Amino acid sequence: MYAVWICDDETQYLDDLREQITTGMVSLQPVCFATADAVREAAWEGLPDILLMDIEFGQTSGLALVDELVEGAEKKPMVIYLSDFAEKYCQRIFTGKVKPAGYLTKPIEEAYLFFYLDSCVRELQRLVASDGVLTYYKKRVMYSVPCREIVALESKGHTIQICARDGRTDRAFHGRLDEWEEKLPEEFVRVHKSYIVNMRYIDRIDRKNVLLQGGRAVPISRSKQEETRTRYLLYRGARL
Repeated sequence: MYAVWICDDETQYLDDLREQITTGMVSLQPVCFATADAVREAAWEGLPDILLMDIEFGQTSGLALVDELVEGAEKKPMVIYLSDFAEKYCQRIFTGKVKPAGYLTKPIEEAYLFFYLDSCVRELQRLVASDGVLTYYKKRVMYSVPCREIVALESKGHTIQICARDGRTDRAFHGRLDEWEEKLPEEFVRVHKSYIVNMRYIDRIDRKNVLLQGGRAVPISRSKQEETRTRYLLYRGARL
């Protein structure tokens, strides 16, 4: 699931956009912000995948705020600008640090909204597949781990622990496995509500556990057993 921030000082548009996105695109998780300060505070925990930004965001320039948010960040969100004015900002939106992924004029037409959002999701999926890197943020600092080095992801409350080949235990960040299940390459499989494993490191699967190379046993949910076995056999090239 991809994080989408909706930034607009008009409550009407916040509510409408959140409802449209929640209903129309299940792969997106919208969060609304009515003030620039609220956006800045949330950004300390990391930036979203997609940012819908009102150009005239209260007394703040949405264009300037985006430049401020991405300063020093290697991974920048995909930005769709919102405006009450069809032509006023047509040239200015291309002068910032992030080239826009879309430009919507109010009242926002749903067809254009979903066109731009769908384009963003496709590009995000392409980037994950091509880069093969899991990128996360802690206090606005970006960290990256090659997916091929990740053995498993373990959920502990609201924290995700990365279990990698090098055995380091300091790679943890705020998030939910549901958000990452669709982002990761196809070699990853969800085996339990608290675990996603990399199939390249599966040694074998028994009735209750996935046994990983190195001897670690990860529990497998009863509801996930058939899917996990099928996907693992396909991954290994078996003919079913």
